[in-house]
Amino acid sequence: MPAWEHLVIYLTADAEQEMQFLQHKWPGTQFPKYAAQALMPKLDMLGAQGWELVSCEPVIVGMNGDIQIGNASMNHWTALYLCIFKRPRQQE
Repeated sequence: MPAWEHLVIYLTADAEQEMQFLQHKWPGTQFPKYAAQALMPKLDMLGAQGWELVSCEPVIVGMNGDIQIGNASMNHWTALYLCIFKRPRQQE
């Protein structure tokens, strides 16, 4: 049975920071400041390291590291995503 190691990180979608990548991938396209496509370079980098994305959810993080998830009665906007990755554990 395979053994896994996991990586749990927050990634921020920032199209301004990733504009060169976005314009190369989709020439002439205008992207909003927090376009989710801006996550792609970071996801690709982690994938090249052997990490497989298991889950990616937009979140709001509180001052204590607690996470607020969607609530239909509240309007919240976020560019922060909680991403969980896995890869086979290396033999030691």
